[in-house]
Amino acid sequence: VPGTSRTSDPFGMAVAEQPRTLREEMHIVSKLLDVQPIVGMYGENKPVLPEDVPQREKVADINAKLATLKALIDGEKWIFHDSLVVEVPNYQGVNRYVFFKGLLKSMALKFETLYGFLSTATDVPESDLAKKAIELNLVKENEIVEGLDLENLQMFLKVFYNKNSPLFSLLNLFDEYEANLSPRDIWSASTHPFDKFYKDTDGESEGLSTLDESNSRMEIHVPDTVKLPNLSVDVEEPGVVVREDAEADAVQVNGERAVSGATTHGGDARGVNPT
Repeated sequence: VPGTSRTSDPFGMAVAEQPRTLREEMHIVSKLLDVQPIVGMYGENKPVLPEDVPQREKVADINAKLATLKALIDGEKWIFHDSLVVEVPNYQGVNRYVFFKGLLKSMALKFETLYGFLSTATDVPESDLAKKAIELNLVKENEIVEGLDLENLQMFLKVFYNKNSPLFSLLNLFDEYEANLSPRDIWSASTHPFDKFYKDTDGESEGLSTLDESNSRMEIHVPDTVKLPNLSVDVEEPGVVVREDAEADAVQVNGERAVSGATTHGGDARGVNPT
């Protein structure tokens, strides 16, 4: 059923922490990706062993998808008023990687919930739409731009919520990368994929919060098809829609890696599904 909620925290252990809105999560993801290596090359000039080549290629694919995701977020965040400063936790090393995966999963779940609403919505007044955006935890009060309509939200949804989007491609790539590592290696500071993009500071990393740990363990279902009511635009093509002002040369993702609708992305950074 579109929009069905899932959580890996059935006993409510994360209730004490305030969940982030989609706007906040998109802001943090863009901020985390605002580093030069994300738009550069792989960057290491070390000798490459034959067995290392697949992982290096996987990291290159991850790097490209990260750059694409940032371009899409920066091109589509116009629907939000960037009214509040969003705190980015000081996670480093493996914690930063686990946190980032959790952000993507939490975003995916919010897009799924938004799809559940938009899949049947055909005539919603602007005032009611703003209230619904708050109810779905997309934004806080007064953070949606004036004049937003269902067509805008449909187009926004389709950029991120489809099986070929960088959001789901990255979760798939992370799973594939981790599948070639032992559980011990996943927690090594020199083996997780983000080690190639970030240089940690001398300070210690914050420990993962209960919320961020819970997000990282969520199971996410990849949408096989996305069907929305036909308003005044054609919205039934499942490919990515890219706005002309969204750095189109950097964000073309149609026809790339397809992920089966039966695929799920769950478990922690070691690939272990929560029980």
